[in-house]
Amino acid sequence: MKSVIRACLLSVLLLAGAQATAFVMDWDRVVWSADGRAGQYANADGSGVDVSVSITLSDARFQSSEVSVERGTDGSDSLVLSMDAFNDSDRYSHYMDVRIRFSRAVSGVGFDISGVNYGSPGNYGQGNSGYAFDDLIERIEGSASGVGVAATINYVPGTVTSTVFPTENGGSTTGYSGVSADEPGSLIHVSWETGVVDDVSFRYATGPRARNNPSGQFIGLGGVEFNPAVPEPATMIIEFSLLGMLGMRHFGTKRS
Repeated sequence: MKSVIRACLLSVLLLAGAQATAFVMDWDRVVWSADGRAGQYANADGSGVDVSVSITLSDARFQSSEVSVERGTDGSDSLVLSMDAFNDSDRYSHYMDVRIRFSRAVSGVGFDISGVNYGSPGNYGQGNSGYAFDDLIERIEGSASGVGVAATINYVPGTVTSTVFPTENGGSTTGYSGVSADEPGSLIHVSWETGVVDDVSFRYATGPRARNNPSGQFIGLGGVEFNPAVPEPATMIIEFSLLGMLGMRHFGTKRS
C-alpha cells in the first residue's frame, strides 16, 4: 500500500513540478510555408506541445519573413516582420495580424517585440507630411478555449508609449508605438504569465503618424517562452482524489 501511495504522490509532484520549467520556441526552428505566412514547430523545444503561427495580411504588399536574423535588439533567434505600405495607408487599411496557437493550454507565455520606432519626419509636399513610417502594435489578445485572457504589457517609459485608439467598428483598442526614431530600448514585453492560454495574437500596423505613402517598416519578434502543458483538469482531479482516498484508507488501516 505504501508503495502505491508513494507512486501516486510522485505522479502528482511530477505534474506540479513540470509547471516550473520553461521552454522557448526559437524562430529558427519554425518550418514555414512557401509564402512565409504560416509556420509549424512540432514538439517545440521538447515540450510535447506543437506550435503553429499564421500571418494574415491586409494586402499583398508584404516582404518575406526572415528567420534567425540578428539586428540591433532583436537577438539571434528572432523573427523580423516587415511590410511595405501602399499610398494613403493608415492603421485600418495596412497591417498584419500575427497569431500563435498551441496544441494545448500552456502557461507563462511571454515574448519581446523590438525595434518599435518611427522614421524620419518631413513634409513631402501636397499635404504628405509625417514620419517615413510609424510602427504600431495593437490588439494584443490571448484566449483559452475561446475565452479571452488579458495580457500584461511591459516597456520602459520614454521609449514606448501607449495610446487608446478607436477601431473601425466604433470600439477602442490600446496601441503601442515608439517615442523616437532610435531603436535601442524600444522594446515591448508581452506576457500571459498569470493565465493559461492556447491562442495569442497581436496586430502590427502602420501608425497614424506616418505619411500617406510610408516607406518599408519592420519589427523583431523574440523567442516565445512558455511553461509545459498544463495537466488536463480531469487528470489532476483523478490524481489528487486517488491520493486522498489512498491516504484515508491507509490512515483507517493504521487506526484499526
